[in-house]
Amino acid sequence: MSERTVRALWESFMHAAYPKQKISAIQRRECRRAFYGACAATLSMMREIADEAATEDEGAAALEMIDNELRQFVADMLRGKA
Repeated sequence: MSERTVRALWESFMHAAYPKQKISAIQRRECRRAFYGACAATLSMMREIADEAATEDEGAAALEMIDNELRQFVADMLRGKA
């Protein structure tokens, strides 16, 4: 398994979101803070699921619910509604 870091994900995100655009240092800092904050919140949520799920099926169902929510957000975003 390749090693993934939050920093590598951040750099990949920035490359995808702003491939050729120059953004201000303030915008970059605020975007980075939001990205890292979201990663921390996601890790916390995953830990809660792992601690609270009584069975593997319950854990999988919780992750599927999150996956569905994120997929819906992306669909909404692509339609200009998010």
